[in-house]
Amino acid sequence: MSEKKFSEKEQLLLGTCPERKAQWSIDESTGLAVVETGKTQNSWFEKFIGKNSSNESQLELDEFSSEAWKLCDGRTSFLSISRKLKRKLGDEAEPLFDKLSNLIKQLEENGLLVLRAPLPLDEELTTDEFAL
Repeated sequence: MSEKKFSEKEQLLLGTCPERKAQWSIDESTGLAVVETGKTQNSWFEKFIGKNSSNESQLELDEFSSEAWKLCDGRTSFLSISRKLKRKLGDEAEPLFDKLSNLIKQLEENGLLVLRAPLPLDEELTTDEFAL
C-alpha cells in the first residue's frame, strides 16, 4: 500500500481536541451514547433521531460514534482518539480517518461539539501510519 501524506489541513485536524457541548447519557440497555440534540439541521442525523417531545430530540449513536463521543473531552486529541478507537474496535473502525473526521465534522456543524486549539504534533504522519 502506498503512503499518502496528510494535507496541512488534515495534519492540523489531528492535533485538535474535540469537546462535547451537548448533554448526553449512556443507554443502559445498549451501552451506546445518547446525545440531546435539540433541533437538527442536517439530514445525516435524521435516521438516528428519536423524538422525545416537540421541543427536544435525541441521537442514539452507533458503536463507533459512541466510543468516539466518549473520548471528546476537550483534552484528548483527534490523533489520540483515533488510536484508542483502533485499539478498541480493530478493523471495524476502518476507514478510521474518514469515519472519524466525518463524524467530528457533522457533530461540530450541528453544534454538538467544538474543536479546541490544535496541539503540536511531534511527528509528520502518513495515512499508513495513522491508526497504528
